[in-house]
Amino acid sequence: MMRTSNHGSRKYRIWITAPAAWEPLHWHDRPSQARVVAPAAEGLFTAAQAAAFLEGFNTQLLHEPKRLWGIAVRVDIQCRGDLRPGQAWRPTRMRRPGRGMTPGRQHRRRSIDRERK
Repeated sequence: MMRTSNHGSRKYRIWITAPAAWEPLHWHDRPSQARVVAPAAEGLFTAAQAAAFLEGFNTQLLHEPKRLWGIAVRVDIQCRGDLRPGQAWRPTRMRRPGRGMTPGRQHRRRSIDRERK
């Protein structure tokens, strides 16, 4: 089995923050603390994508009187319920649409109910 590195799969979300009493000098500066305002963009970014986004975003904010700042926050993606090698597995019943019956079975059930009346 091939091993893969997590370094290439690190993902980031970009947020707009409001740092208190802090003056950035360069687009890549980071405040020591800030209040989170809102997401700056939807979705996840690679490190290179996040850096490119923040370079443009924060460069514009350097010239604005209102102190907002973009930051990239590393996020972990988790798939809960996924199988792991060596784990015991048993089949489970999947819920069927419409109170546990497939559309075809619902139709047959209605036909049987009409015949009984």
